[in-house]
Amino acid sequence: MRLSYVISRSFVITLSFVITFVGTKKPVYVIGGQSIYKQLLPYCSEALITKVDARMDGADAFFPNLDFEQGWEPKHEGPVQCSGGYLYRFTTYQNIHPQFLCP
Repeated sequence: MRLSYVISRSFVITLSFVITFVGTKKPVYVIGGQSIYKQLLPYCSEALITKVDARMDGADAFFPNLDFEQGWEPKHEGPVQCSGGYLYRFTTYQNIHPQFLCP
């Protein structure tokens, strides 16, 4: 069973909050928004990304493009697929220097 926690953008992620998850020894998945990604991305050892070939007019928040982020390398890139008229692919990135937390 996987537990899910919904965190609002006004939530400040504290070191003790993250250590709580690290102490579980289970994988932790971070599912957006932009400010949550920004706070936790340095601690992630990998990122599972769906790249969609589309331009979204009016979008005002974006996930960082890991192709241009220092310390992130593509580990696996899946084939291009199509659904609902959109081309997309799944890409796994590895953080070569993740920050570590010690409980």
